[in-house]
Amino acid sequence: MRHLIAALAIVPALALGQVSDQPVRLVVGFGAGSTTDYVARLVGTSMATRLSQPVIVENRPGALSTLATEAVVRAKPDGRTLLVGANSGLTTGPAGLIQGVRYDPLTDLAPLGGVVMTPYVLLVDPKLPVKDVEGLLKVVSAQPSMGSCASGNANGKVYCELIKRMHYTGLASIPYRSTPAAVTDVMGGQVSMIFLDLVSALPRVRSGQLRPLAVMTPRRNPLMPDVPSKTETALAGFPANFGWQALFAPAATPPEASSKLSAAVQAALTDTQLRATLEQAGFEVRSGGPKDMQSFLKADLETWRRLIKDLQLEPES
Repeated sequence: MRHLIAALAIVPALALGQVSDQPVRLVVGFGAGSTTDYVARLVGTSMATRLSQPVIVENRPGALSTLATEAVVRAKPDGRTLLVGANSGLTTGPAGLIQGVRYDPLTDLAPLGGVVMTPYVLLVDPKLPVKDVEGLLKVVSAQPSMGSCASGNANGKVYCELIKRMHYTGLASIPYRSTPAAVTDVMGGQVSMIFLDLVSALPRVRSGQLRPLAVMTPRRNPLMPDVPSKTETALAGFPANFGWQALFAPAATPPEASSKLSAAVQAALTDTQLRATLEQAGFEVRSGGPKDMQSFLKADLETWRRLIKDLQLEPES
């Protein structure tokens, strides 16, 4: 995947409707190598061809991607600064997980459409002497020093909190600035476990760097057929939250520019080869227009507000 990401960073130098050296920037709220970064580079390359315009990715990690989201909200609405948004910055952060969010995702951004989704997987360091969820819970209960859960995004943080509250109150929930850093510490044995999106999990599982214990969906995933679903484990009561990515522009972007950009991303996501690449990586592709994305965003925001309230999660500053 690393070679693919590097190759995708090179895009043609053409412009919106005319030859130009002015690129479209796809702002990503996570570091290079993250799932959102991967989506941005893959979809951005396809969009560049369709727009006849250069498309570059700009990484602005921090604060569960709310910093990057706010940067796009405040950007000049000329169709040249877009957000490859994730649920962290568009639903979980504004729903109450991040303190001081100064934008409303429903009114300050214009959805351009296109949704890719991926479920979460509970993983541990293979050196940990556990083979299943029940074994993990038994070990961390008996040995408090081993009870730690890393997270690099909102979904991971919520799952860590659920483990802590429902199964092991002494668990240390350890948030990281980015997912790759969190994964490194789990693989190195500094942290016991992590809930990681399937796309990021697959290469680590196949290489033997991480051991999967459960997929956080009601049914098993065809890309990990031997890994139990959450309903087959002690995590059956956990929500089946998905990570997702979609494209947004500042709210005041002119309709003509928004329509052209929306058409480009929708065309990209209906391309057979691109869809196959995304699906093989672990994504579920749900291409939809701006209205569909707005409805999806509103529903997900309401879901996270309820979840954060029910868990009484304290916002991060």
